Amino acid sequence: MKLPHKTLSALALCLLQTCALAQSGAQSSTQNPTAVAKLDLDVGEQVIDYDVSNDSATSWVIVKNAQGYSLKQWHFASQQILSYTPPAQVSLQALAIHPADNSVILLTRNNAGVSRIERLDSTAPQWKTHVIYQTNKPLRRLMISAAKLSPSYLQDPKARDAHRIYFAQSNGKAWTTYSVRDDGSAAYSVIGADIVPLHKDEEWDGSPFQMQQGSTLPASLHPSGLALLVQDEASCFTKLNYVVNDWSIDKDISKDHKKSICGGFLAWSRNGLYLQHWRKNTPGVQLYSTVSNDTIKLLPDLNFISPPSSLPDGQHLLVLTQDLKQQQHLQKLAVNIPAGDIKNAWMFLHDKQDVATIDQYGGAFRPIDWQDWLTPQMYSLYDAEAYQCAAGTEVPKRPYLVSTDLFWENIAAAYEGLFILHERHAVMPHLDAFLRSAITHYATLSAPANTTSFAKIMYAAAVVRDKKALNQVPEALRLQVKDEVAKIETASANEISPLTGSPLDYSEFKPRGHYDSDDNSARYFRAVRYLAMQKLSTETLSEIKQLPKPLTAAATTWARSYDSLIAPSRATLAWSSQTPASATYARESDPEAKLFPLGWGFDNEIFHNTTYRQNWPKELQVSPNHPRALPSGLDIAAVLGSDLAYTLLQGDFKKFPSLENRIKALKQQAPSAIQPKHSLYHAWINALATEFATPPDSLPPNSKQLWQTKRLQTGLASWATLRHANVLVNDITGAQGGQGGFVFETVQHAPPRGGVEPDPASFHHMADLLEQIAQHSHQLSAQWPKTKSIQDTSQAYQKRIQEAAALLRQLADMASRQNQGKELSAKEYDLIEKIGASAEHDFLLFKSVYNADGAMKQPDPIAKVADVAKSNGTRLLAAVGHPLEWDQSVGKPGARQLMRAAIYSYYEMTAAETMTDEEWREVEDKTTRPAWVKPYVLKQALACAKVR
Repeated sequence: MKLPHKTLSALALCLLQTCALAQSGAQSSTQNPTAVAKLDLDVGEQVIDYDVSNDSATSWVIVKNAQGYSLKQWHFASQQILSYTPPAQVSLQALAIHPADNSVILLTRNNAGVSRIERLDSTAPQWKTHVIYQTNKPLRRLMISAAKLSPSYLQDPKARDAHRIYFAQSNGKAWTTYSVRDDGSAAYSVIGADIVPLHKDEEWDGSPFQMQQGSTLPASLHPSGLALLVQDEASCFTKLNYVVNDWSIDKDISKDHKKSICGGFLAWSRNGLYLQHWRKNTPGVQLYSTVSNDTIKLLPDLNFISPPSSLPDGQHLLVLTQDLKQQQHLQKLAVNIPAGDIKNAWMFLHDKQDVATIDQYGGAFRPIDWQDWLTPQMYSLYDAEAYQCAAGTEVPKRPYLVSTDLFWENIAAAYEGLFILHERHAVMPHLDAFLRSAITHYATLSAPANTTSFAKIMYAAAVVRDKKALNQVPEALRLQVKDEVAKIETASANEISPLTGSPLDYSEFKPRGHYDSDDNSARYFRAVRYLAMQKLSTETLSEIKQLPKPLTAAATTWARSYDSLIAPSRATLAWSSQTPASATYARESDPEAKLFPLGWGFDNEIFHNTTYRQNWPKELQVSPNHPRALPSGLDIAAVLGSDLAYTLLQGDFKKFPSLENRIKALKQQAPSAIQPKHSLYHAWINALATEFATPPDSLPPNSKQLWQTKRLQTGLASWATLRHANVLVNDITGAQGGQGGFVFETVQHAPPRGGVEPDPASFHHMADLLEQIAQHSHQLSAQWPKTKSIQDTSQAYQKRIQEAAALLRQLADMASRQNQGKELSAKEYDLIEKIGASAEHDFLLFKSVYNADGAMKQPDPIAKVADVAKSNGTRLLAAVGHPLEWDQSVGKPGARQLMRAAIYSYYEMTAAETMTDEEWREVEDKTTRPAWVKPYVLKQALACAKVR
């Protein structure tokens, strides 16, 4: 902030319309005004102006005494002072630090009446400056815009981009706000009493904004350089906005003077969220929020003799005081401005809740405004900044933070893509071959051999898969088989089977996950689920043992086709006595052999151990006096290492006394149970353990709780996605009981410098998982048809997965270097800015295999649901909702910036029936988020950044 001249006491102030004046929201900041650093001037010395370096380490101060002027460089930490003495005939009237190169720009006047704007050469052994602008007229005020501007028609087209300097020039009667580029070119009058019209651009018949009015002085530039406050002759303020390539009056403010007051001095805070209001002879400085009615009083017990200046770190003010002996003191004082050190806070925070949450936690989650053109996918947010907000270059792009969630979703697409390819090219053909063999076998037999209980099961499964098979069903059974198939397709309720006479939960046959996308997949889902749910009697098992070996071999081939993709089972395979249960970590095996043993992952085992088991020893029961019927996803997270999940379960630990011991025991068992070598399913669970683990100390300390919450939600949503992909083959546990026109100078926004979520370990583990998927794809493709198109698809798929793994390795390396405080390269920053396009390409490629023709089509929205447990007719559903935005502050205190990322949203709910993804999407907006997430979720979606 620049010091006004002696007429300052007569100046007044009009607050902007965006600044609420209601005092009801006023706060008083009671910081101890003990100086962090202090410069005591000699009696008789007078401070004329001062400014602070961009790194907040030094202050440049113009001092006047009886001998003349001097320029002092004051180092806060060491208290070292370097002095520069101008020629005797030169008076120093104002200074400003250049926001780009930290150079000192001076406003001077010599004895001949020549006023100059000069750049100091601080490396020269003697006083040396380079003249930028000069005039015989008086000049005052000096400020430099942070916005870099392109050259215009006023310059050589080859001229460099430059920053503009703003100052006031007098005609002897009044002041006019002027501007000149920092290379000395294209000076012109902007607004005020003495406007000199510029010649028009001949090509477009236009000229830049100029406005004739009374006397004006430049008062403050917004930290972005995209807004300017000018002070008029009535001592009120007008706000100008720099829109795309020129200034314009902010009409929303200028048209409403009912909320305006005058008096004092006004400037933006360094984070752009507040207007600092100072009055002479009034203690302290008042902050007015630009996004709410809040006001804050800083340093309320201290009188300043000039407007205070905000340090770039946003955490200190540089103030000038004077004691009773008329001795002046320049002091660096600590202040508490909400989100003060977040330099781009103005781009992210829109209301009081935003400010409070970001200030408390260093970040927040918020919903995303899914406009018609914005597909609800994880990568979509990374496209929005380019297409939604910055298309006209009105404001700079907000930086991105590359979240692990973006790639968990791509891993899910790759895994499910492999799953679908293998089903389509191997498993479905194996099932169809097995069912054909079974029907053919029974066609050779006569009654009663062809109407046994097992034969009925085979008939029903075959007809579910292919309606034409009904013609091969014995006449005596056709009506029963038709009734059974109708109930399977209706998937309504738990009833007695008309075919077998046994109870059967027909709701289990409701296709979900990717199986409800087409008729063939839906019929496959019903047939497999029907076979998997059959309870086999001793008589039926004996019959199976007598079946022809080619038939049992075909059945075994089908049933074992998923082995490397899914979790091991705790049930034995009915087709072969040589196939024992493989889930060795299971406390109890399934006593019944199965036609298709469902997967029993370690997550199932966790749920099985954390719900009531009537037949278990009393000390292991959760809990005999008050049975725990349904588990929680928090159980899995706690076992896999989430301290936050463990804390959130404290209420359940008190309610169910043995639960905590079960969790502790499972934590000990987990490392050996989830070895990646067991299957891709456990490779995924193993990688999630890194996500659930306590995060490293690589974000601001106040963000630790928020980041733990984010990681917990990410891990649970990714686990729900895994369960969604395995919805057919997994068991579930159950408790018992722009346009053309004139262009002046276009803002040249620097490319945003984004970052990578500071968790290199998770990125490495995700890369490991992708490489395992590629390896499994190579191995499984040996079972697929040897046609050129299928083999080409397989090879291309594996190659792209390996390339995606390499990208994750690169991101891990970038995260590691950022954690060490090292800068990334320009190419790496560019990679971050364009990460959305890269992730979208991979995601769509992986999803393309879902389509039989391999075409890239619009994928379904990300929201999905899976039932993961049940008890007494009630199901626990784990769901992924629309992505949330994560706005997170990164960087060292005093130099933080907010970055935006897309992350998962996770839900748990109970329901009487299973739910399809489409049904879940219809109720998501009405479903309450987990209580442990809600405190961090803001109400409003992030709007495009606007200078207020």
